[in-house]
Formats: sequence, C-alpha cells, structure tokens
Amino acid sequence: FPNAAQVVIASSTSVADAMAAGPLGASINGPVLITPPTGLDPRVAAEIRRLGATTATIIGGTTALGPQVDTDLAAAGVTTLTRIAGADRYDTAVKAAERVWGQKPATQRKAVIALGNHTDPARAWPDALTAGYLGSLTSAPVLLVGLTGVTPGTLAALDGIASATIIGGNAAVPVPIADLVNDHLPQPAKRLSGVDRYATSNTVASAAVATGASVSTVWAMTGRSPWDALAAGAAVAHLDQVLVLVDGLNGSSDMSISRWLVTRGAQITRGRIIGGIKVVTDAAGSRLARRIY
Repeated sequence: FPNAAQVVIASSTSVADAMAAGPLGASINGPVLITPPTGLDPRVAAEIRRLGATTATIIGGTTALGPQVDTDLAAAGVTTLTRIAGADRYDTAVKAAERVWGQKPATQRKAVIALGNHTDPARAWPDALTAGYLGSLTSAPVLLVGLTGVTPGTLAALDGIASATIIGGNAAVPVPIADLVNDHLPQPAKRLSGVDRYATSNTVASAAVATGASVSTVWAMTGRSPWDALAAGAAVAHLDQVLVLVDGLNGSSDMSISRWLVTRGAQITRGRIIGGIKVVTDAAGSRLARRIY
C-alpha cells in the first residue's frame, strides 16, 4: 500500500475478533494493522501517517482494543473512527460481514465459513485466517461457526445469500454444522480442505488461482501462529497474489506445500516469506526455493 485513506485496526493479542479483519480491509482498500490492546504501537502510528490514512475501523470491543487506542489513532491523524464489536466473536464477524456487504441484496452476497473456536486454542484460528485471505480476494466476509452449533445471528446472516465456501475438513466444520449452514443457502456450500492446515492452505491457494490470482508471486508465512497471516492476508489479496501457510520449522510438515510448488514451479517467478527466521528459518526458505527455481 503506497498510500491508503482507510485502515483496519485489530488486536495483536486476541485473535478472536481479528479473524474477520481481512475481508473488511479489502472492502475499504486498506491494510490490516495490529496493535496491543493498551494503545497504538508507535510503529503502527508511524505507518498510519505514512499512508495518509484519516479513517480507521477498529474491530473488536474495548477488551480487545481499549479506549487508549482511539485516543492514539486521533493523535496519528485519524479523523473518522468507527468500531465494529459484537457480543462475541461470532456476532462481531456478522457485524463485519454486514459492513463488507453494504447494500448488496442477499442474492449478490457471498461468505466464507470457518471454525471460530476450539478447546485447543492452536486449532481455533488456522482455517479462519486462510479463509480471511480467500474472502479478501473474493469480496466474501468470514462468518464463524462452532464445533457444536451455529449462532442464530450467523444463520440469519447466511439466509438466502448467493453462495458460501467452507474452509476446513469435517474435523474443523463437522457435517451437522455444514448441514445447518446449507439449510440457509440456495445451494450447498463448497468445501475446501486438506489433511492439515497446510494442505488446506494449498487447496485455498488453488482456489485463489482459479479466481484469477496470479501465481507468479507466492507469499509464505508460518502456520504455527496467527499474527503474520492476519496482517498479510488482505495485503496479498490486494496484490492479487497467492498466500500459503508453511510450518517453517519442521520440514516434513511442509511436504504438501512442496508438492504444490513443484507442480507450479514454471509459473512462479518470485517467492516471498513474511516473518523472521524464528518463525520461518533460512533452511525452510531454502527448501521452498528449491521447489520453485
């Protein structure tokens, strides 16, 4: 983003509300910037000034991002500030979806469905962040579901929309949950999945290419933590390029992305890694490069 009139601000410590940030950023043609809940990180403030942004949307309530963030945004030059927050992560996602859809009739609305919570926190966000990238690319907000149910607000948001895509296999979005979603759609949702978060990411990347994303540049980032992918999804989609998750530390976990890269090596001219060597090592970068060049 050489410049941007608007930005989305998400929490750097609570991924729950931030999972809906990517498509929201894409809808306003601006980046997603993350900051601590206690105030605006000085580097984020500097970036807002560089962009020349005067409008910001905070996603999440005051627990996720406290009032000091509002004050600091004003000091950074933001003159128009809105906050999207619901009773919980599911409600926040619905409110963000309504903002993305705007005045579109239901028959022109699309959505991406992903798991929003899990007893194992490490399994609660990977598919949602991959979903955020695809949603950013296709103007489809992310709506969240649980392992055992779907909130009434989410079902109401899905009612009669044109189409939906479920990200993740049956372990992430069980068949009964998919059935609940499909009951509100004119046609069953398409499911994109793989044997793990990395294989699912490959499937989503292939879907992105099918929608017109350029495979000439592939961006790789860790699937072990959410923050790099959270910030990068909207930006990579803005460039109409491809995002994939990699393990970054354990080479055997990157076999699926290695195979994906090999099959497209002739089309890929550049690979970019987001994140430092503590999350994607130089050795991992070299392994990925050998699959391309």
